[in-house]
Amino acid sequence: MAEFLVALAEFDAKRVWVELGYPSLFAYLHRELGVSKGAAFYRKPAAQLVQPLPGDRPRSGRPRRDRRGAPGAPPPEEGASG
Repeated sequence: MAEFLVALAEFDAKRVWVELGYPSLFAYLHRELGVSKGAAFYRKPAAQLVQPLPGDRPRSGRPRRDRRGAPGAPPPEEGASG
């Protein structure tokens, strides 16, 4: 699943679904790939979470987490209380 989300994130970032004639990533997932509406609804934000932030350089290949564990947020500064 993780590899699919990484590939989907790249697919979404490049907006390939527009070139294929779909109005949204949701429509592509549901109509072209046959993903249920519920699953397509959740795949879109999941793919957005694994997209790198501007200027972000991945180190481990996994999404970064902040102090609360939210994916995508930068880690706290060293020595910062929190």
